[in-house]
Amino acid sequence: MKRLIYIFECIAYGILVAIVVHGMIALGSRMSTGVWLDAGGKYKAAFVASVAMFGSLYALFDTLNKKVSNKKWYQYKYARYLLLVLFVVFPAIVLGVYKLTYSGPLKLTVLAERQPLFVVQSDGSIQNKYVLKLVNETSKDFQVFFSATSGMQGQSILGTETPLLIHHGRINEYTIFIKVPEKYITKEITPIEFEVQNTEVPTMLAKYRTVFNGPKIGLMN
Repeated sequence: MKRLIYIFECIAYGILVAIVVHGMIALGSRMSTGVWLDAGGKYKAAFVASVAMFGSLYALFDTLNKKVSNKKWYQYKYARYLLLVLFVVFPAIVLGVYKLTYSGPLKLTVLAERQPLFVVQSDGSIQNKYVLKLVNETSKDFQVFFSATSGMQGQSILGTETPLLIHHGRINEYTIFIKVPEKYITKEITPIEFEVQNTEVPTMLAKYRTVFNGPKIGLMN
């Protein structure tokens, strides 16, 4: 019975540490790319593997510790500092980096259409739909140029043929479509970076990284 309880204890600590570590990684990905790391269920499998790894490491260090002391890890004075770093300092650093990176008078957020991920056009090209959310924190309205960089050949953008007007003091939404000929899509998920730039003040710009979704490569051939 004690062995079974100890196994559950190791699993519990493994889950706790995995949640903190993967939570920060997933949050960082969400902030930088706009999507969660769950494509194809691979990240979930990585999380399960991390639980096993951290649980095993806990059992190893606990066994080594018992050879020199009868104390549990949380009975050491350094344990409180470790918990402080994991649950307070580390998340604060991630939040601070996010604020420094994405703060400014012009903010851009891109929401990718999830249902469906993509649409096959009559000419065979693959189209993704996005909703741009822009915030103008200055005291006056202005216009911005829009661009998207993905490295895919033949990319075309619909919905931003003219400069976009950004009203100050409110969220401005624009729907755009990006089309790419199927023959130029080499990956199921391709990184893409959106950028908006003030037409009058080129140094005022905002960027957002997300992905372009395409069909599975095996289905394209």
